[in-house]
Amino acid sequence: MERELRRNQDLLFCVGSGIITFGFWSLVKGVMSMIFYKDEWAELLAATGTTEEEMAIAIPLLYVIVTVIICLDVLLRLIVGTSARIEGRGRGERPQKAYLFFGAILGLLSLASLFTDFTHFEESFNTILDGIITVIIDVTSIVMVVELFVAGMKVRRLSKKIDEAKLEEAAA
Repeated sequence: MERELRRNQDLLFCVGSGIITFGFWSLVKGVMSMIFYKDEWAELLAATGTTEEEMAIAIPLLYVIVTVIICLDVLLRLIVGTSARIEGRGRGERPQKAYLFFGAILGLLSLASLFTDFTHFEESFNTILDGIITVIIDVTSIVMVVELFVAGMKVRRLSKKIDEAKLEEAAA
């Protein structure tokens, strides 16, 4: 039972590291899209009939909104990943529960992103390779969140069983 606990703790640590890595990837991807697609953003605004004066306000506002979303995504992934790593190493006085809730939010966001990838495939990607890579990344993110839940729940269940067995042994 302790071997299975250690295996799931190691998995939780690895999944936490992966989620943190995906956070940094989303930061890089977001910054790159703001740099390389600024002309496309301006064209989209111009196509809606936005005047020059409105664009002077809208484009910086759009950058601020995208930056806030990117920062929230990175922060959420850092919280989930760091908490999973802490629980995976058995550190901390009490098990953390919030990371599973925030992990569920990440999973829902990844599912929404995957759904958007499929429904707007032709409009969203310059080449089919860009689309395939994005879909693979989104699916990987979803798999990591599922593994986070499975390993997190197993670690909690096994830790509880081991603690109960130690109490019974001490009482006998």
